[in-house]
Amino acid sequence: KRSKNPLYLPLEYFHEHSEIRELIRWTLDPERVVKRGWFDPAFVRWLVDRMETGEFLYLKQVASLVIRDLWRAFFIDSQRLW
Repeated sequence: KRSKNPLYLPLEYFHEHSEIRELIRWTLDPERVVKRGWFDPAFVRWLVDRMETGEFLYLKQVASLVIRDLWRAFFIDSQRLW
C-alpha cells in the first residue's frame, strides 16, 4: 500500500570498479554494437569516453546502454551470461 519508490543505481560504481569496466567493454564493444544495429558505434564510443569524466549524465547513459544490451542478450537472444 505504500507509494512507489525509484530504484537508484550506484552509478559511481560504474566508474570506479574494474569488473564493471570490463562489462562495459564487452557489452559496448564496437563490433557488438554494429552487430546489434541499434546505435552508432562511434557515438557509443564517444559516450564511453565521456563516462571517464565521472559526469552523472554520461554514467547514466552508458549504464542504460549496458542494461539494455544485457536484457536483450538474456531475454531475446537466450544467451547465457554467467
